[in-house]
Amino acid sequence: MNGKNFNPALYEINTRVWLRRFDKDARKATLSDVPADYWDGLLEMGIDFVWLMGIWKTCDSVIEKYCFEEELVKSYSRALKNWKPEDVIGSPFAIDDYTVNPALGSRESLIELKMLLNKKGIKLILDFVPNQLSAQSSVIKNNPYVFLGVGKEFYDRDPHTFFQPFESEKIYFAHGRDPFFPAWQDTIQVNFFSIDARNFLTGILLKLTAMCDGVRCDMAMLPLNNSSKTHGNHSSELRV
Repeated sequence: MNGKNFNPALYEINTRVWLRRFDKDARKATLSDVPADYWDGLLEMGIDFVWLMGIWKTCDSVIEKYCFEEELVKSYSRALKNWKPEDVIGSPFAIDDYTVNPALGSRESLIELKMLLNKKGIKLILDFVPNQLSAQSSVIKNNPYVFLGVGKEFYDRDPHTFFQPFESEKIYFAHGRDPFFPAWQDTIQVNFFSIDARNFLTGILLKLTAMCDGVRCDMAMLPLNNSSKTHGNHSSELRV
């Protein structure tokens, strides 16, 4: 921490939006284009931790399919008057996998930034989203047992909460959700009762130790044991 600050300050940055201020003409800025004096300015303000929110690769394919529901469109209009469809870039918490979004940089450029910040006395925080990945994540094909699979009857009964990711395959999964809100349709629910899922999440955390000094755990309460009730009274019927 800077000096003797016993109440450390964390500064959250919406990375995908923030980087646009460093664009030059038609060239989109990446992490490597952020001038060093920008971080010096944060240091002078007493910032101890920088949280680069939304650094990970997402799936553009979910935007058209899931990001223009009526309630979401209403929220866009409340947030930004005269918004355009191209302004919708999808949730930063519907992650394809934990690789740096290529539009923002690379693993190497992120590690270089971490080293620069650390030399200045600032720690780097990144996202960790244990509850879900994108509904069209490449991990679904490679390691389907990470996710909460269901029988077809669940999908037939509630296609908002459950979905079929591949039209050519008769397999069904749960969307990620909070028990007090409708499912996030752009996500797929991780199955915390699966050893595959726990090993997968542990592997991600070990991988992130090289890229940051800590993680911000999104929806940290959802991995708790009572998450088995998140998908309703029929959770015991779900495949684990």
